[in-house]
Amino acid sequence: MKLKRFSFILVFMLILNTLAAPLAFAKGTVESKQKLNIVALGDSITFGYPPPSTTAFPDLITGAKKVIKFGGSGATSTQLLAVINSNSKDFNHALKKADVITINIGSNDFMQATGVAGLFAKLQPLVPNLEANIANGELAKAISSSPITPLTPQQLALYTDNLTKIITAIRKQSDAPIILYNLYNPIVLGINSTLDGLFLGQLHIFIEGNLAGVNSLIQTAGKGKGIYVADAYSTFKANPAAYIIPFDIHPTLAGHQALASLADAKLTSITELEREHDRDKDNCHR
Repeated sequence: MKLKRFSFILVFMLILNTLAAPLAFAKGTVESKQKLNIVALGDSITFGYPPPSTTAFPDLITGAKKVIKFGGSGATSTQLLAVINSNSKDFNHALKKADVITINIGSNDFMQATGVAGLFAKLQPLVPNLEANIANGELAKAISSSPITPLTPQQLALYTDNLTKIITAIRKQSDAPIILYNLYNPIVLGINSTLDGLFLGQLHIFIEGNLAGVNSLIQTAGKGKGIYVADAYSTFKANPAAYIIPFDIHPTLAGHQALASLADAKLTSITELEREHDRDKDNCHR
């Protein structure tokens, strides 16, 4: 079993440690000197921003030997599924050697479906001269011309279907642990009080309300055997200013390190569960 193989690898690693730009779908490989083969599925958060990057969260997971990535900057769950299907030979080959699989997808589904992506696209050019653009009305103009709408049941159903198909495709080839990340709120408050009052506070509340439904779906998907939900939402909520690039949706380096630490914690807990399972088996045979 792949899970058993993973446990032996991670235990060995722990012993050693105690002793001593546009949307471009691709498969990226990063080499290091450790022990785990990681297959990472996702968007720019997985691939690193700005690309190319070797400091995205999958590359920072403790013990990463080889990180093979599927998806690309700007990818939605629909586009990630298309990448998997169109690169099935490479995908299946990578999965058969995987010790750990990460999935971080849905941010672009959410941002595009609600219109937040369009709003951000109009706001980002205004940020360098923020105070002037507030005073001359350009910021208000950008906000009023970029309506945002709640997620529909159809959009949520499509995301659920895509996520289910992605996990099914993985499980046809591998029983390695899957670390499935939920989504965080990308709005950072407190940088500019005027901006908070104008619209960031309301936008933050809007995203919170809609994000709850998406993360509930991710939590349900994470109930499958060998799937472990990494709670990026709560982690980033605790310190958004440190973990998120201001007026952007991407993690800072500290944010990527925090995402990697979530994976480390899950992998450690998996190893402990395997040890307990082995102890129980030994006790039964005595």
